[in-house]
Amino acid sequence: MHLTDSFEDLSNLSQHRNTNEARLSYGTAGFRADADNTPLDYVMFRVGCLIGLRSRALGGAVCGAMITASHNGPVDNGIKMVEPDGAMLDASWESIADEAINAKSTQDLASILEGINLGANPASVGRVFIGFDTRSSSERLVQCLIRGCESVNTRIENYGLLSTPVLHHIVRHCNGYGHNITMSSVEGYSRMLIEGIQESLGPHFVAPNSRGPLIVDVAGGVGSQVLHRALHGENERLLKVLSSRLGISEVIIANESTNPLVDLNEKCGAEFVQKKRLAPGLIFSSSSPARVSVGANRIASFDGDADRLVYSYTHPTRGWRLLDGDKIATLYSLFLNTELSKAGLGMGSSKLSVGLVQTAYANGASTHYVSKVMKDSAIEIKLAKTGVKFVEHEAKNFDIGMYFEANGHGTVIFSSKAVQVLEECRPHTDRILGFYKLINQAVGDAISDCLGVEVVLAALDMTVEQWDNLYEDLPSRQGKISISDRSLIKCTEDETRIISPASLQSEIDVLVAKFGQQARAFVRPSGTEDAARVYAEATTNEMANELAFEVAKAAWRAVGKKGSSEPKDSDYL
Repeated sequence: MHLTDSFEDLSNLSQHRNTNEARLSYGTAGFRADADNTPLDYVMFRVGCLIGLRSRALGGAVCGAMITASHNGPVDNGIKMVEPDGAMLDASWESIADEAINAKSTQDLASILEGINLGANPASVGRVFIGFDTRSSSERLVQCLIRGCESVNTRIENYGLLSTPVLHHIVRHCNGYGHNITMSSVEGYSRMLIEGIQESLGPHFVAPNSRGPLIVDVAGGVGSQVLHRALHGENERLLKVLSSRLGISEVIIANESTNPLVDLNEKCGAEFVQKKRLAPGLIFSSSSPARVSVGANRIASFDGDADRLVYSYTHPTRGWRLLDGDKIATLYSLFLNTELSKAGLGMGSSKLSVGLVQTAYANGASTHYVSKVMKDSAIEIKLAKTGVKFVEHEAKNFDIGMYFEANGHGTVIFSSKAVQVLEECRPHTDRILGFYKLINQAVGDAISDCLGVEVVLAALDMTVEQWDNLYEDLPSRQGKISISDRSLIKCTEDETRIISPASLQSEIDVLVAKFGQQARAFVRPSGTEDAARVYAEATTNEMANELAFEVAKAAWRAVGKKGSSEPKDSDYL
């Protein structure tokens, strides 16, 4: 028996009934929509049922549910589900989730839930940890989620305002998959960061001269609460470590969620900065130092639930500069390759496989640098389908697997074999093992990755400008067209070429050939809506814009939605 006696009454509550005419689909990491117009209340109740049953199917292991719409605007909300090892929901349950969310009646929903195979030895009681971000709809929706858990006999632990990565971290460590079960808390997460920084640098590392303040744009999201707790907990221990070990004079938080002048992800944050190629608008609280000079300092931008990170700064002659997920992946690759070579585990060693997983959106210059320019690179490049769950899957095929999307979502995953080999090679691998502790193994984490960047810059004695100068991004441009059905476009596994309609790929090939050897372009179906995504790269901004425009028009002619407008030159050129 999967359901409790209260299931029917709870499911029949007005806010838990599915009155949505549109069908929702499980996206890369869960469900996401307009919180009020959909509305999402029934979705949260049903996800509560699902994640509770998932926990019971896994013998009562703790699972997680995070209410957030990540980098979307404040009217949207959504939910991500977390496996016991901190990963995203197992793919085998995605179709079950789709069926349950779209069931129209209590009877249909009950039939789907009762039909789930919980295995030979399911637990009678499940356990789920819950977190939510700063959106105004979150506290309402969490109550629906809790009622869903209760209706399948699942106990919940509500952590309240929390970033997505910290929830993943707590779930992972609570189930014994992390460094130490004592780190399965918000305080344990902060301790992981502190110990990771110190061990990454080693006891004999001499702190660099002051590298000035670090400005953190938290995009009006929950990252501000998490960062404040981490920096100021335990008598400001993390803040002191950043100063004494990394030479960071102070951490200045901008765009805090508590500031009424800040709208979530609006003209700030990782998504805005990376997609729009614009500096974030920065609004400081009254307690921030008035003396800070924004242009002269590096800025780390998070997204709303703090699982994405990009950097930016203003160069005195070259103007504003973006260092996105590709740049972070390149910096991490350089650090790991350097340290592995020192330990005799670099090129020529067969003890560890090391890979960098990218998507078709990765800038071609970053791929060229890691595979061709970086001295004695032992790092293999692998292309995966766009979406965190796809790049993460590929990264796990390596002993040390990095995955980063250009949008700044990524991490470095160390297998148990990698940890064992690195332990056997101590003390030559102490820095890498410290880095392993610092970097969130479960999911992309803006705070963890930000501190990882700062550690690597210090360890390699690099300025942000020197990091930027490792390679120059090829100019790129993105676009989108409306299509009646996203299944009209079928692509190769890495999404760099179209299989159907074949005529569209032939037309793209002809267009790309006109823009030189470094040019490339692709069209792929969106993972969340009936739209086609367009991407183009070329040697100049003008050429990238023009190529994207021409490809968008070709795609619109081939599969564009009837009644929609043909792409306009004013949108691209």
